[in-house]
Amino acid sequence: MFRRFSKKKRTSTDRAKDYNSSRSEDQTPSTKYTYNAAEEEEFIEQMQRQNKLSMGISEQRRAIVWQAAMGGQDLYRSSEGTYAQLLLRTSVWESQIRKDVPRTLCSHPLFKDQGGSGQRVLFNVLKAYSVYDVELGYTQSMNFVAAVLLLHMTQEEAFWSLVGLLRGGELGEPLRNLYLPGLPLVNQYSFQLWRLLQEHLCDVAEHFQRHEVKTIVFAAQWFMTLFVYNLPLHVVERVWDVFVFEGVRVLFQVGLALIRYHGRALLQWDCGEIVGALARFQDMDAHVLLRLATSIRITNTQLEELRLEYWTMNKETRHMLY
Repeated sequence: MFRRFSKKKRTSTDRAKDYNSSRSEDQTPSTKYTYNAAEEEEFIEQMQRQNKLSMGISEQRRAIVWQAAMGGQDLYRSSEGTYAQLLLRTSVWESQIRKDVPRTLCSHPLFKDQGGSGQRVLFNVLKAYSVYDVELGYTQSMNFVAAVLLLHMTQEEAFWSLVGLLRGGELGEPLRNLYLPGLPLVNQYSFQLWRLLQEHLCDVAEHFQRHEVKTIVFAAQWFMTLFVYNLPLHVVERVWDVFVFEGVRVLFQVGLALIRYHGRALLQWDCGEIVGALARFQDMDAHVLLRLATSIRITNTQLEELRLEYWTMNKETRHMLY
């Protein structure tokens, strides 16, 4: 089941108005969808052939394309009624989720109203996931990822897309490992980013070493929120358009591009200034960022070699590096 194409572009403000309409709090959105799989596959292949993914997917197609790429559509279609059942159950994470929901994209029209419909559906998606994946439950930062999905989908679509995204699949390793106790994938990614920084921006890497700037200090938030906390939403959407098809190497390309964006100015800053500068990019232009990112050559083979290096290295030595 997929969202029907709309001739009129719908903005996130329009969706906020929809959520604040007469729909009751406990009613799960339910709509009928039509989808031409062959048409979408042809569209995606054409975008990839012409290297146009970095130009962005249209608002009309984004929900459909993201769901398909994340594996959410197949899960949604094969799990009718599951989401509603999950919402009926209680979760040990409800208290923490309630604390984090009001802190999530709180300036956005969909989520700005305390106890409003947007916050309620975000709570629903996160609670349902915490019940669905008992081992993981809920970790802070998942709320930002779920919120972006809700800007484009109903809560049930967003839930299954979140499940598919965290399972990994074609995107690479299961992203749920970003949020497990000890944050194993955050540590691995931070190490890989450090090695890539040494290769692509060696002068910056040397400066970071002199000032004891660890990649995990600034990059953990990048990886755990998939840049939602750090970039303007319209830029995040463009990054995700590429990420959902090209996989996790895009996260490293974007990360290096953000460091390169500051240029040689980074070499004049101390640790606190560097970490602060790499935390927020409110004036970032999506075209500039993706042009920088796609110019950085990183292969999946290279990432796999770095992954193996990380996991075969002595634990104490690992943490001294990144």
